[in-house]
Amino acid sequence: MLSYLPDEAQVYPFLKGQELLQLLARVKQVQFDEEMLELVERFEVASFLDHRIDSMSLGTQKKLLLLAGFIGQPRLYIADEPSNGLDKRTRSVLAEHLVKLGENNTVLISSHDTHFTSQMNATVLDMNVRFAGHWSLRAAKSD
Repeated sequence: MLSYLPDEAQVYPFLKGQELLQLLARVKQVQFDEEMLELVERFEVASFLDHRIDSMSLGTQKKLLLLAGFIGQPRLYIADEPSNGLDKRTRSVLAEHLVKLGENNTVLISSHDTHFTSQMNATVLDMNVRFAGHWSLRAAKSD
């Protein structure tokens, strides 16, 4: 299973947080397990699960979307700017969780946030345009 964690995503604004997570669990044919309940607490969204998504702050919506991407324990995670819109504490929780996921799964992250990638001790692929139409890739360990 693959999980895409977008920087921004349109979700059904009329759904409550809990309804969205339950819907996605049903679609993925999985149960909400203890690990997911722990993540809900760690991401501090439990008190918002009974609120409509359109009434949540952008940061809370982002947390909910990240949690949605963790449902079902995919083997491959692709995250686009996962730290955008998150407070410092949540960014640390997310970094720790992505490191944990990376122990047994593949985690690919697109990010301009070097502090975030350094928290994870991530291997960074630096993409620079050398000249029209040609890309240069350089792998470097994040400091």
